[in-house]
Amino acid sequence: MRGLISAAARADGSAANFGEWIDKTFGRGIGDIFLRPYNTKIWACPPEDMNCTWIGDRVALTDLARVVRNIRDVHDDVSWGPNSRFRFPKTGGTGAVWKRLAALVERRMPRRMHFQHPAARVDTAAHRVTFADGTSLTYRHLISTMPLDALVERSDLASAYREDASRLRHSSTHIVGVGLHGQAPASIAGKSWMYYPEDSCPFYRLTHFSQYSPANVPDSSRQWSLIAEVSEAPEKPRDVAAVIAGTIDGLVATQLIDSRAQVHHTWHQRFGHGYPIPSLERDAALNVLLPAFEQRGVYSRGRFGAWKYEVANQDHSLAQGVEVIDALLDGAEEVTLHRPEIVNARRPARPQAVERG
Repeated sequence: MRGLISAAARADGSAANFGEWIDKTFGRGIGDIFLRPYNTKIWACPPEDMNCTWIGDRVALTDLARVVRNIRDVHDDVSWGPNSRFRFPKTGGTGAVWKRLAALVERRMPRRMHFQHPAARVDTAAHRVTFADGTSLTYRHLISTMPLDALVERSDLASAYREDASRLRHSSTHIVGVGLHGQAPASIAGKSWMYYPEDSCPFYRLTHFSQYSPANVPDSSRQWSLIAEVSEAPEKPRDVAAVIAGTIDGLVATQLIDSRAQVHHTWHQRFGHGYPIPSLERDAALNVLLPAFEQRGVYSRGRFGAWKYEVANQDHSLAQGVEVIDALLDGAEEVTLHRPEIVNARRPARPQAVERG
């Protein structure tokens, strides 16, 4: 509290990097206990290597008067932050949203979607994409969601812009699903996800997946499940077997399970591109790369296409796709990509949403 009060008294809105922003906004106490170790864990890089222009609505700020009042009243203030309420499909997980959308597109425009069909080469001069199977197509405008560094490397602009692309940093993410016997402990009842800054476990976040829907496990009366996320970077490599074993050991260490005997099974997948890191050099690189491709009719958008973490959620990425098409059709502004401070502005709480399946 002393650190938070001191930070509020001297706050001037300026910071050279994310690490300095943490100290100036929250004070050393909260920074040392949670924000520094947690962010180092999730990004797999020091906060001092990151800019602070991305923060917007992505880091929930504190209201000092509210904090003091809650301490005085011994009030556990849980309904704050941008994700205090959300919807989730009853069945099919997050993918159910996009399968429904794909089915709608397929009905209106049959045989227009092709999956497992990777692009091997993008010739921006000839406006041609060649795929891994040797087939190709030409385009007038190309919207790409592949990672921007991969787009550079697979294009005819690689030699000219490879150095700029090398300034884009990212982490990799291991997703470990854990199916468990029994019931979730009372300590996490009602909790959707939890953050772990400690060294006692490899994961930085756990999602209580069976909490989202009873359909997420075969029998919710006898089973429950968690999803763990573990970061990786060139400076912090991970062994797949060690990630799975370490995750289970971490569940024991954090007292979420009593023993390995509670584990029914595990599932693992590694995403080479996990988080686009808002590094100190990111904006300078994007200011070169994105216009260079757009001058040749290629629009790089999406989580890793635009490489802007602050507008890289699923809803942001969908909005980027809609807005770039509107821009090509009638010159509309791409607000999500170019003005994150608007789309991420803190707004008054909306009326409570009605839960739907």
